[in-house]
Amino acid sequence: MKAASVRQRDFCKKVGSGVYTPQVIVNGEVTRGGTSAKVREEIAREPEVLVKLDRPRRDRKSGKVVVSFDVKGKVKDCTATVAITERGLKSEPDAGECKGMKIEHGNTVRAFAEKKLGREGSYDVELRCS
Repeated sequence: MKAASVRQRDFCKKVGSGVYTPQVIVNGEVTRGGTSAKVREEIAREPEVLVKLDRPRRDRKSGKVVVSFDVKGKVKDCTATVAITERGLKSEPDAGECKGMKIEHGNTVRAFAEKKLGREGSYDVELRCS
């Protein structure tokens, strides 16, 4: 997924680190491992941007899932990333290095979208689920 790689490289440039999969991201900041106490401390910090998410709804005409949210705070140059995931999927590949293995997948992304935010306010993101 090229877009995901580009996004990860851009994020790592922003925080001044090499490309890797972070253990935890809190308020847009990478928390590299550390203790549970450090993670709790990061979570307790007042965020610069507050997001109030509404329950997703399906648009009957288009069939898309619409996620609505309100944003307050230092919103300039922010991007909202929305993903719909599915749990409990299993597969048994018939080729490649995992051939014949039974694989249980954690959270599989079924739909993904980003929305550039320029100001405080209300936003909608539409996702087509397959």
